[in-house]
Order: sequence, then C-alpha cells, then structure tokens
Amino acid sequence: MYCDFFKIEEKIPERRIIQNYNASYHGMAKVHKKNKQCYNCRGIAIRYDISEIYLKRTIFQKDGYYDALSTYIHELCHMFGGDASNAFSLGLTFAMEILLSNYAVVEKFKYRCDSLY
Repeated sequence: MYCDFFKIEEKIPERRIIQNYNASYHGMAKVHKKNKQCYNCRGIAIRYDISEIYLKRTIFQKDGYYDALSTYIHELCHMFGGDASNAFSLGLTFAMEILLSNYAVVEKFKYRCDSLY
C-alpha cells in the first residue's frame, strides 16, 4: 500500500554539501513555515516546506550509506517540526518503521551506492 508520508508535492528539496569538515552536525534542513497546514498519510501535521537539505561531505565515503540515509531522513522529518518537538519525534519513528519494513529496497540502494567506491 502506497503512503505519501513526506507529501513532497512540487519538488524534492535541493541537495547541498556541507564543506566544513569541522561542523559538529551531519546535516541540516532549510525550512519555511507552510501557509496552509496539511497532514500526511499517518495523520502528522506537515508544518514546514523544505527547500534545501545539507549533508556533510564526510558521510559520502565507503561505508557511509547508512549514515547518509539516516541523516537525510532525519532532515526530511523536520517538515513536521524541530528536533525537540513531539511531531518530529513521531515522524522520525514512523519514517524508521517504513525504512525497516522495506529492508530489501534499502539494501538494493546500498549495493548500488557501494559500487560507486
């Protein structure tokens, strides 16, 4: 069954690289308050549009797939709220559940990513 969890209707956020090797974080999202609140298929309010997602350059290396994937999903979940919000936590929990239930797809893309190195 298809579930439009992230409801990315217009376009996928631009992907950018954090060049600063000393940055303490692995990713960040550039968020904009939505004019009209909507809900995803799990009933979580989507409060923000995300225009850009930044990932740290150091996660793009051999054996970095899971770090990159989990960071990207974490940043996408900021459409539900900030790190300390209940909605963000709930969204991240559901996102991890979806990833784990689609293990074969995750592993297929890991294999493709690993072949780049």
